[in-house]
Amino acid sequence: MLGTFTTVNNTISSLSLVNCTRITDNGFMMISNFTHLKNLRIKFSPNITNKSIVHIANCLEGIEFVSLDECANLTDESLLAISHLQKLKTLEIPSFKVSETTLAIMSNNLKNLSRLVMGSSSTTVSRGELSSLSFKKLRFIDFKFLECDTDKALANLVKNNADLVEIVLENCNISGDFVFQLRKLERLYMPLCNYLGHNFYVYLQNRVALEDLHITINSFCNLNISFPNVKKLKAVFSTTYVFAFSNGLSSYDFLQAGNLSSLYLYTFEPLRIEQVCLEIILATCSSLTRLNIGSVYFLNSTNLNLVENSNIRELIAYRLENIDEIVLFKLGRALPNLYSAEIKHTVTITKSMVEQFCLHCNYLLHLDVDGVEISELKELDLPHANVIFG
Repeated sequence: MLGTFTTVNNTISSLSLVNCTRITDNGFMMISNFTHLKNLRIKFSPNITNKSIVHIANCLEGIEFVSLDECANLTDESLLAISHLQKLKTLEIPSFKVSETTLAIMSNNLKNLSRLVMGSSSTTVSRGELSSLSFKKLRFIDFKFLECDTDKALANLVKNNADLVEIVLENCNISGDFVFQLRKLERLYMPLCNYLGHNFYVYLQNRVALEDLHITINSFCNLNISFPNVKKLKAVFSTTYVFAFSNGLSSYDFLQAGNLSSLYLYTFEPLRIEQVCLEIILATCSSLTRLNIGSVYFLNSTNLNLVENSNIRELIAYRLENIDEIVLFKLGRALPNLYSAEIKHTVTITKSMVEQFCLHCNYLLHLDVDGVEISELKELDLPHANVIFG
């Protein structure tokens, strides 16, 4: 089937093959007939071997994007073949355990590589692999599940790749001190890195170029740290931080970011965010246009003080606890220019609560609500809205 396809579609530039459990090497080698191919993705394909990748790499020297994931029979031999693709700009190999020798060869040969993805839940990136990385044009790295004691290795990585603008490090036990060497960093994603030190937060506070940040907020944020230049912030609250919320110990200075345009705050059950956090967001984030927040607990709806924030256009709220008509009325009144709202996984929503929320939202075009009987909502009078109910 793939062979027949290639004979009539050899102008295709992008090809994605996922869960191709019946295609063998004979079929995969037919990919070489796509002479204009630039982007190749192969995932969950257990029958492909190094033979196919070597053949494809030898025949299609113009490939710029390669992603190989969860293909159990592929080894360093495939990566050595790929290392000869001089035009390659993006390489995604999250399920590979790469030897230091192979990685050194790749670093030397792939002169135009700008994006590299390694490491997943099924493998880890070692200190040796990190220290071997030195790509002249590398701008983006995505590593997950780093082995322990990798701060020095990360420092070497940054030293050898000083032009990095985007870094993804997920679920890694690191202090974060390596970032001090980065001068051009614009986007930093470090979720579930729970051991970041105070020096790391101080660095973030002073980075003018940093615009997009995704981190785990932990107890170090009690030290009055803010991110004044960040435009997009995604934060998960750790257990220690949410506990400090309930005891009135935590600082909310990290929300004092006047340039924020997109904010995503969440936590994991059974942890929750108190209503004062939402009050501060609406009062201080004057440039915010998109708010995604979850697990907010409304202790007292009567005392809830939500000031109007007319810039917010999109709201996603889920797992709201202890809400009533007063809460939703105040929330809708505070967000009069909403055009899209999703209220998800909140089982106490009723028809009257939806009506109270929409009372002041005259520009609402999209409404997605969970936890309410559709039969109760047929008589809703929302002339401006295209209502979608979950």
